[in-house]
Amino acid sequence: MRLSSDRYYDGTDMMDVRVVSTLGLTEADVDAVRALAGIDRVMPAYSADVLLLTEQDDTAVTRLHSLPDADETALNRVELIEGRMPESPGECVIETGGYLFSVPIEIGDTLTVSDDNDDLTDTLAVDSFTVVGTVKERLLFFHRTGAQHGRQRHG
Repeated sequence: MRLSSDRYYDGTDMMDVRVVSTLGLTEADVDAVRALAGIDRVMPAYSADVLLLTEQDDTAVTRLHSLPDADETALNRVELIEGRMPESPGECVIETGGYLFSVPIEIGDTLTVSDDNDDLTDTLAVDSFTVVGTVKERLLFFHRTGAQHGRQRHG
């Protein structure tokens, strides 16, 4: 089992270490991590816990994650199952098999950040996302084995 998991994570370059800050990390912080002995690659990322609305006004609490670069050297790569990857800030992919809302979410649907959220202008470039694809995502598997959950990914 351990060997299978190791192969699974290595296949998408799953991170070995995660550094988190409630206040965010500066570029100097990222450079300091990058300079540590044994560090091969560093991938800055961000996430936000938000209330999202469907076109049918169904609401769900979810965690939005930034996407890794599309190149082969990116950490925590996702596997595209259907559709395409986001190409602009107003697009997102959702996890395959996720049951976040009471209604099915399909490619082409729009998810909107609820006005009931705190001010997210420092975190999000847009307040609505068009679903352009579905993904299998190893990082979410990693989170589900711990204490965190999430289903939506945004670009």
